[in-house]
Amino acid sequence: MYVQVIEFEYDGDVDGFKVQAEGVAPVIAAMDGLVAKLWLGGDGRRFGGVYLWSDQPAAKAYERSELFTTALVDAPEVRNLTIRGYPLWAAPTAVTSGGPVPV
Repeated sequence: MYVQVIEFEYDGDVDGFKVQAEGVAPVIAAMDGLVAKLWLGGDGRRFGGVYLWSDQPAAKAYERSELFTTALVDAPEVRNLTIRGYPLWAAPTAVTSGGPVPV
């Protein structure tokens, strides 16, 4: 498993952005290798997501996708985009998540 953390600031219409996010959620949910995504809405204009992928290649494929590029990389309203990735540390995660975690 691979965890991807994406954060950014959004300088556009926040209410419109939230509606857009709800509309694109089913598309993201259907992406190859995605196990789960947690949507983050922070301090007013700060947003992000925590993604759990089957493996690192699936996460990298998302970063190269047209959806990602259009929605975040090329969007003029998006500022300070950061992407971090981590292999999931399965043994302690199994303890804190309440059960075995697939590796």
